[in-house]
Amino acid sequence: MVEIHVCATRLEEKGGRWTGQVLGQPMFGEAKAIAVWWFAEKWKLNLAQCAAYGDSVHDQWMLASVGKPVAVIRIPFANDSTAAGLGNCRVANKIFGENEDRKNGAGSAR
Repeated sequence: MVEIHVCATRLEEKGGRWTGQVLGQPMFGEAKAIAVWWFAEKWKLNLAQCAAYGDSVHDQWMLASVGKPVAVIRIPFANDSTAAGLGNCRVANKIFGENEDRKNGAGSAR
């Protein structure tokens, strides 16, 4: 049997219905990187050998935390210096089927 662990934003529930309120910190932005580090510590994972998939500029911290980051859509970075922070990130454009490798900030992620 395979064990699956999920780390996600927790929603408040009252009377069997969600209230629209978030419990604790939302799983967004830097919180995703913190969760990645926590899981890596707990299971003694080498993050350089781990992969992460993101679909938003807000995933940049999570993607920068692993050795095999993949952006599954083109991320609209504010500028090339922000994109360069991802280092060796594979950018996969699902809509057009294009793929390009980010080699130390080379190429365009826009």
